Amino acid sequence: MRFPSAWGSNPKQKLTAAQQSVNSSVPSAWLTAGTRVEAAGTRLITDMSADVVGQGLCPVTKQPMVKMYANGHPCMVSMDAMVCLPIKD
Repeated sequence: MRFPSAWGSNPKQKLTAAQQSVNSSVPSAWLTAGTRVEAAGTRLITDMSADVVGQGLCPVTKQPMVKMYANGHPCMVSMDAMVCLPIKD
């Protein structure tokens, strides 16, 4: 099987130990340890308590969720927060 050339490794290029264990197509910025990236000015708090999710509210936005089917399985969905929670039949 042939892979795209971007996935291949250049034999002339010396790789670090971290790069050897990860596909060479991963940007080196992703490999820096200890770096935490947060969205500017946002902090999501997920409340999975029975008072919130048990009442059919989104755990992030606290807005009512919509009942839908995902791959034939019933679930509650919040499109604003991109949350999908499976429920019993």
